[in-house]
Parts: sequence; structure tokens; C-alpha cells
Amino acid sequence: MLFFPSSRKSNYTGEIDYLLGRNLIENLTVLRVEIHIQFRHVPGNIYHESFGHNIDLATNELILRDVLDEAIPVRVNNKVPGLSLQLDASELNLLYKAKYNVEVPDSYEHLLLDVVNGDNHLFMRSDLLHGIF
Repeated sequence: MLFFPSSRKSNYTGEIDYLLGRNLIENLTVLRVEIHIQFRHVPGNIYHESFGHNIDLATNELILRDVLDEAIPVRVNNKVPGLSLQLDASELNLLYKAKYNVEVPDSYEHLLLDVVNGDNHLFMRSDLLHGIF
């Protein structure tokens, strides 16, 4: 789990609050790699009455998931249509197995097949890599 400190300046509301990454659980039958991006709360939020004091419910969130359940779920808060000032959380989920009716290869399977077949179009020479940095 990685936490990145963020600036506390109230004039910049588009920053990422924290990032949780590479949550690997060993010695279990389920191995999951997830990156959670939870966005900061907007200062002066006019919808605070919708969620009460539980600020985590009012947070937009992006999750990138790899290994077994490859998916990109997004949780976004939307204003309920009408004159009231209420929010409703919507779940947008791209689960690859449900969206595409194909066998999803394991992580790095395509890369390892390229190595075996001698295809190097996804690889970079070390001198080019050093030149970038």
C-alpha cells in the first residue's frame, strides 16, 4: 500500500488524494493487483447534506484491477435530477470478461509469447532507455 502526500492548498481541487497500489495477498488462492485512485473533496461542497458526515461516500473513485478479474470500475457522484440538492453514487464497471466474450490472457502472457517468438516490438534497447533518462 503506497500513500503519496498531497498538497493541502484549497485552490487546487483536481489533485489525487492518495494512491493505493499493488495490494498483493500471498498464500491465498486469490491474487489481486489493484490501484485505487480516490479524488479529493471539493472545498465548499454544496451537496454535503446528501451524505452527512461520511465524506468517503461523497468521493469519486477510479480503480484499475489486474489479475483474475481484469476490470476498470469507476464510482462517480451525480446530482439527482430535479430541484433538490442530492447526490447519488453511480457505478461504471468495465469487466473485461463480461464485455468481451473471449478468453482473457493472464498478465504478461502476451509479453512472454513475444519473447519466445523473438518479437521485440514491445521492448526497448538499453541505450535508448538510458537516453530517455
